[in-house]
Amino acid sequence: MRRFALALSLLALASPVLADVPRNAIGRTQPLHQASKPAMPFEQAVVPPPMRPDEAPASILVRHTREDMTKLGKLDRNLSQACQLGVFRELKPSKMIAVSKDATLGVAFGHGLGLVDPKKLADPSKVYYFYHGSTTLCLVRVEDNWNQAYARSR
Repeated sequence: MRRFALALSLLALASPVLADVPRNAIGRTQPLHQASKPAMPFEQAVVPPPMRPDEAPASILVRHTREDMTKLGKLDRNLSQACQLGVFRELKPSKMIAVSKDATLGVAFGHGLGLVDPKKLADPSKVYYFYHGSTTLCLVRVEDNWNQAYARSR
């Protein structure tokens, strides 16, 4: 009985405080109390995701030309279609690159360096240039491997 009387007396003391609070405002704060922060504050630096040292984004420049991309080998429609399906692709996109006047292309070698080719579509004596290599818009250009041609001539 004493507990019940104590609870009633506490409720009687708290009733004037509760009378000022509207029913729908329970659990809310004052309007300017700890205003929410913007979703992307501009004063914070954008930090790239953590990477292992062997996955550094550095590229190896294999070839540089001042000509158009169309001068780098011949477009191969069958390999381009295989690239678009993800069957014939670079091992690590843009790890090895060729730079032309109008584009940067990924490079893979027919003997397997930088190339994923489970259907064995590649010729070991060729170099493959990938334009938009990791997308469904991939175009593959093919050229003779100039290093092997040099080695055969010696």
